[in-house]
Parts: sequence; C-alpha cells; structure tokens
Amino acid sequence: MSTDSALRLLMPSLDELESVLSNLLNAPVRGDRLRKGEVMPDGYLAGLYHDQDDILRAIIQVDFAFALDCGARLSMIPVGVVEETKASGQLTETMTANVHEILNIFGLLFNEQRPGAPRVRLVALVGANELPDEARALLGHPKVQGIDARISWKGIDARGFLSVRMLPFDPRG
Repeated sequence: MSTDSALRLLMPSLDELESVLSNLLNAPVRGDRLRKGEVMPDGYLAGLYHDQDDILRAIIQVDFAFALDCGARLSMIPVGVVEETKASGQLTETMTANVHEILNIFGLLFNEQRPGAPRVRLVALVGANELPDEARALLGHPKVQGIDARISWKGIDARGFLSVRMLPFDPRG
C-alpha cells in the first residue's frame, strides 16, 4: 500500500463516535475530550484494527465502566446482572460480544467511502493488558493520532472512557 493512499484513512471525530454510539444504544450519548493533564483510566478491552495488508493501523481501548454500561445497554441486560458483573469485575460473554459489535461498527469510521480506498477492519478484541507487541509499538509511535474521551449519557455522570489511536500512514514506510 502506498503512503499516499494510506493517508486517506480517516480519524473518527468525537461527534461521529457520539452519533454512532447514540444510535446503537438508542440513547443520547455525549463525549467530552479529556482536558490537558487529565489521565485516561486503565483500559479494559482493546479493539485491534488492521488494514487490507494485515498491518495494525488503529486501536480503540475502553475502560471497564464503558464496557459494562455499553455492553449491557446494547442488549438491555437486566440491572441485577449488571450489578453482579460490576461486583465481579468480569464482563459476561454477552457483554463482551456487545462491546465487540460496538467496536466493529466504530471501525467503519476509519474508512473513506470511495471505491479503492484503504480499509481497516476489527480483527481482534483483547484485554488491554494483553496487547501484542505490535500494538504497544503503535501506541508508542511519535506520529500516532488520537482521541481520549469521557462518555456519558446526556444529563448523567460519566459512564466510561474510550481512547482511539491511529497511525496516519503505512508504518512500513
């Protein structure tokens, strides 16, 4: 893939992420960028996105609160199950599958909608503490683009955090 075409991958805007999440969850969702100096909570799950040459190009990480609330809300899991899951600190299989689906749909936002444009796709959902070496290298790359945001239902306190990282070019040069 040439560097020129790789530059055409899109960095999703916070408005786009908000809109997609609001539509998926059938609720008004608001995203607020973290302020300078504000620290992103530890990631819980990470979606790894590869291009058509199977090169890692983007990562979306979410914290446990985001995964729990969004994973439960997507399929309307009962409050009792949500509370049990919160206490255990481990998502149910259904909640994890729901987070996978949300991150899969978010992946479409990286892709330009024109024939022949480069594409990325979600290839794996892993624990944030289980990131492969190539993902750690991407996160540490000096030219990585990113968004860190607090996600909330409008009118309600923060419900979690998400972090998006993308290389704006083919890392192989």
